[in-house]
Amino acid sequence: MSKTSGTKEWADKNINIQKGCRNGCRYCYAMKMAFRFGRVKDYSDWIRPEIDHIRVDRKFRKRIGRVMFPSTHDITSGNYGSCIIILKNLLKVGNEVLIVSKPDPLIIDILIQKLVAYKDQIQFRFTITSLDNKTSLWQEPNAPLPKRRIMALMWAFNKGWKTSVSIEPYLDADLVPLIEKVEPYCTESIWVGIMGHGIPESLKEIYKRPHIRANITEWFRVGNGKLRLKDRIRNMGFEIREDVLYVNDN
Repeated sequence: MSKTSGTKEWADKNINIQKGCRNGCRYCYAMKMAFRFGRVKDYSDWIRPEIDHIRVDRKFRKRIGRVMFPSTHDITSGNYGSCIIILKNLLKVGNEVLIVSKPDPLIIDILIQKLVAYKDQIQFRFTITSLDNKTSLWQEPNAPLPKRRIMALMWAFNKGWKTSVSIEPYLDADLVPLIEKVEPYCTESIWVGIMGHGIPESLKEIYKRPHIRANITEWFRVGNGKLRLKDRIRNMGFEIREDVLYVNDN
């Protein structure tokens, strides 16, 4: 079993340009680390992000492996101009970039237009954690609602871009409808994961091994070969070996 974990499963290098994130997701690991190390004072401070313009203007060399942007904040109406500057700086020297977002279709359309010259170097990975508006509004209060994220995924796919989805953390007890909804519009992978810390009571049962054990075969069936498991699920004894689901029940 691979020991690679966290964002290293997706990319070799992570880059960000701001402190805080307007989305205000309750489960955000970056927010918890910012609280822990005193980089922000409280939740209200976190959801009023500050762009680091020195980072925006930095120059890059060609890196080995893929670069993920961003990893501790999102691309929003308040920062997309700065995000486009740093993305172009990364891409013009030949870097492969994974663009990660809880996407709004209007912002994704702008990125598509501005970055079209680098289309072959880019893969989008859109985080869509639920199909339920109430769940999304509670856990991800300022992020686009599920319908808009799916619209963004469909738009990028229909424009011929490389697309993938992250369902981490999954927030619905039944994941099958969400996987079925996004699978036709993913050219690449669909990643499924759970929260690592501060799991609310409402999610504890669906994150336990018996629930996953009872449902994981169906996840893979509807995933049509695109489903991938994040490290916290693999570490429960689930993994893929030569395209076959392996379950360690010992």
